Amino acid sequence: MANYVTVSSHVLDETVVADVRFKTSLASEGCVRSSDFMDIIWTVAHKVRGEINTKLEQGFDNDIIGFWQVIDDWNTQLLEEARRPRRSSWVVTNLGLIDGTPTLSSSALPDAGEPTLTGVADRMESGWSIIRAQFLMGANVGASALGISTVAVKGGDLVVTCSWQDCVIEKRVGDAFVASLERWLKFTAEYPDGWPNPFVDLP
Repeated sequence: MANYVTVSSHVLDETVVADVRFKTSLASEGCVRSSDFMDIIWTVAHKVRGEINTKLEQGFDNDIIGFWQVIDDWNTQLLEEARRPRRSSWVVTNLGLIDGTPTLSSSALPDAGEPTLTGVADRMESGWSIIRAQFLMGANVGASALGISTVAVKGGDLVVTCSWQDCVIEKRVGDAFVASLERWLKFTAEYPDGWPNPFVDLP
């Protein structure tokens, strides 16, 4: 059994990387505003979202998955992949947004003459629902060293997990990465309302 997926790589130019490094160094001295970082974050988010949309629109055209049909020995292929340097340090994947509201069957619909909203609500209370979800990607031997997985239930929290190969990636490296990721996520979440929407407000 195998789960074959494709990936989308996003390359940031030297200007963006240099700007992040410079402002990060200033932040440790308290010499940079939070808004300066948000401008970079949303600019990059806008770029990445556009590249993901482009990839989804093209489907499997010009995609690595198209070459997999000619591989006749997957054991050998995967062993060779494991011997090569990793193409990336980390990867982000997600299951999207889950609607945890129970799906109502015909038997759950209100009877004739029964108040509609009350009847459905009463039946929903006795049904199953999802209020929290967690998604963890298996550690990858031949690809990215660190795997970041995200998922959220509608109306609930965004849950982020991180995985890596034990004894291959040192625990202190993984822990430091997770701590840094947590700081950035909290910074973004706690920033005052009113920042630009990366998918609407930017050109």
